Order: sequence, then C-alpha cells, then structure tokens
Amino acid sequence: MNVDSIIINGGRFVAGLPTAPFNGSIDIIMKNSGPVTIQWPQGVPIIQQKMITVLGGLDLHGTPRGISWTRLALTASSGQNMIVLRQSVNWTIGDEIIITTTDKSMNHTERHRIVNILNGNTIYTAAPLLYTHRVIMNTFANGKIIDIASAVGLLTHNVRVISQNSPSNVAGFRIYVAAYQTNMFHIYSGLYVSACYKGYVRISNTQFIGFGQFDDSYNTEQRAGIYFTGLGNYDPNRATYIDSSSFDGGNNAAISMLGTNGVP
Repeated sequence: MNVDSIIINGGRFVAGLPTAPFNGSIDIIMKNSGPVTIQWPQGVPIIQQKMITVLGGLDLHGTPRGISWTRLALTASSGQNMIVLRQSVNWTIGDEIIITTTDKSMNHTERHRIVNILNGNTIYTAAPLLYTHRVIMNTFANGKIIDIASAVGLLTHNVRVISQNSPSNVAGFRIYVAAYQTNMFHIYSGLYVSACYKGYVRISNTQFIGFGQFDDSYNTEQRAGIYFTGLGNYDPNRATYIDSSSFDGGNNAAISMLGTNGVP
C-alpha cells in the first residue's frame, strides 16, 4: 500500500483488531511524491507528506509474537554468533533482532538476523557480534541487587509502516493523533451544532521503520514518530495504547505526548 498521507476524519483505518489480529502481511509505505493541499478547520494541523492524521480510529494489530523483548542470560563476546536469553521465545528463523549496548557507546547496539534457535532461548545469528554485550549481577551486603544485561528485542512483525527514504533522508513518517472541535450546520434544525473529533489508536505487534523527522527546534516533540496531543485523560471507551511493537531506524523520538494522560 503506497500513500503520501492518510487522513482519518471520524472514520476508522483497520488492519487487524485486538481480538482478531491480521495474519497476512501488509506494508503501509509512506511516500513523498508531491505537496498535499487539504483545507481543514482552524486548530487542525497542516497535513503534510508522509503523515497519518488520526481524528478517528486507527487499529494496527499484527500476529502476536509472545515475548517482544528480554535480556541476555550470559555475556555474549565479540566474534561469537550465539546468544543465550533469560526467557524462551517463539521467534523464528529469519527474524531480525536488536541487542543493546552495555558500554558507553550507543553505536555498539547491534542488529542481527536469526539463523537458528535451540530450546527457545539459544539464538544463532547470521553474522558474528561486533561488540561484547555483558551480563553483570551483584548482590550487596544490604541486600540490594545490581543487574546489568543487554536487552534483546524482536524487530520483525507482519504489519509494517515504512518511510520510503533515501539513506541520507532524515524526514520519516509521522502519526499525528489529535482532537478538534468545530461547528456544523444541522440541516433540519437550521442551527449550528458543536462536533468534536477525537482520535485514538490501538496498536500491537507492528513494526515502524523510518519514523519521525529530525528537528532541533523548541517543538521537536511534534516531529516524533507517534505524537498524541490534546486527548486529555485516558478514556477506556476509546482506548489508546501501543503494545509489543518495534520502532526501527528513527529520526526523532518514537512516541511523544502533549495534553494527553494515562496512555498505557
């Protein structure tokens, strides 16, 4: 599915539901093939390229993968192509994973592809590790425990939102979840009535590739991959949540909120 922008104005966009996940494969590829010119009521943000504006409902639910991240059970040294996890997982051969750094360089976080899994917790990677990823656990005399270990997360999901970028492009896609109020003319009463559009998203087991836009201004949070604004307190009747998903290769924060409380 190739699009410049998606606008959900009171309706819904559905690729799977919480109780009926999408088990096929879908790629929503956000392009930038030209300017977007849409007139919106006052208070609604300008719709731009590679932007999903949610003033209704957005459901993205891929195949459940069980544990989405865990930690190393043993130190994994540079040069080896095997890691041991603390928990058994149902990840599969061909899946991509991320192994976080345990030293002072963020660049030592690594991405690898799984070529074999034994007993659910021993993973073999296609390429050897470039850096050592440590597991350190100490118990002090007062009973306090320090536990340092690389996190290992699953990147691969069958529902994906992808920014179509050149490698040097720092303008990825954005999902803008907002609320606005406007006056609408009621044809029977002949009066203007107030109408409120309030967006919500329910997302699980989805992969976001190339999210967010680089911005070093004071309102940089508005350029995050998913930006919630003006939704107020959490409403269980219009639940908003993000669960067991991966954010892969971003240009800004993955998630940012303003005037929004209680999103789990």
